[in-house]
Amino acid sequence: MSLVTYQNSTGKTQIMSDRLAMVLSSLCILHCIATPLLLVAVPSLAAYSIFSGETLHNALLFFILPAGLLALTLGFRHHKQAWVLSMGMVGLVLLCSPMLLESALMSSLQIDLHDLGENSETYITIVASIFVVIAHTANYRLRQTNTSYTQA
Repeated sequence: MSLVTYQNSTGKTQIMSDRLAMVLSSLCILHCIATPLLLVAVPSLAAYSIFSGETLHNALLFFILPAGLLALTLGFRHHKQAWVLSMGMVGLVLLCSPMLLESALMSSLQIDLHDLGENSETYITIVASIFVVIAHTANYRLRQTNTSYTQA
């Protein structure tokens, strides 16, 4: 496989994973904003586990992490912009932080996420998702603006 073919396939992979990570992170924001509104409007929805627990957040995180890490790594190899990688990594760590703070280790240390406030998880997730979306948007645009390849 020539260098051009390899770079084209990694470029497509990076672009698709950037798009996927942007969509999934946007779904996190939408979920964080829409769920409280839906539960106020239709209280019977609270009975469904997808609205009442961490099910949807964890499911989205399961897909966001690998897609985000892949896209950010491939993008950084291409454009070498450390701020994009840093912003994306901070966003991904923040997205994981509510789950980590609610882990058994933190409860054994008597650290409770809700000590930060009743809606702290929502705020952390929204800020983290914004970081991730900004990083992937920059990653995607940098990849689009510099698509010249050299043959080996």
